[in-house]
Amino acid sequence: MKIVSGSDDKTIKIWHRDGRLINTIQEKDKVNTVIFSPDGKHILSSVGDKMLKLWSLDGELIDTFEDHTDIVSKATFSPDGKMIASVSDNDTVILWDVEKKKLKKRINNDDREVNSINFSPESNILAIDYGYGLVTLYLLNGIFLKETQLYTTNSFLGEKFSPDGKAIAVQNQSGVLLLNADLDDLLNRACNWASAYLKTTDDESIKHLCD
Repeated sequence: MKIVSGSDDKTIKIWHRDGRLINTIQEKDKVNTVIFSPDGKHILSSVGDKMLKLWSLDGELIDTFEDHTDIVSKATFSPDGKMIASVSDNDTVILWDVEKKKLKKRINNDDREVNSINFSPESNILAIDYGYGLVTLYLLNGIFLKETQLYTTNSFLGEKFSPDGKAIAVQNQSGVLLLNADLDDLLNRACNWASAYLKTTDDESIKHLCD
């Protein structure tokens, strides 16, 4: 097992767990974020130049992701390694396709400050925590995103998906809340609630939505 670190001295360092240095990657500015890919074969980093960089473990620059308009402050891989979500200082969230090496979706948050971002274990939901009582779930369906908003009365301090992806543990100033993120359960509830309307509507585009 290896450890990766980034620091204000403009270096990324890869270590053995016993503290032995494996490799040093020289950057041109202080390192804001650095993480391993889920398979442990690559490193993702950002500094003060509005881009993400993908490195091999031997320090070779593999690719860059350059559509942010402000400094990238946070980034995370989806568990399957196929997507990256990143946040810049202007609170824009970008979803990237790793294989195609291109922007998949941009989420502009206007005046909402992004506190954290996390993928569900199955890589099909992106949770954005805004830190003031709002978590937004984006269902990742191709290039389309659907938004669900979950509110509590106190500001959020952070959130994590359960290992099975069916719940989100949200920490706020009062403690920890468990929120339902089971897509099958939520869909069944929505269909039960809308069943009478769907049976009588003349709108063929939604009439058989829950069949």
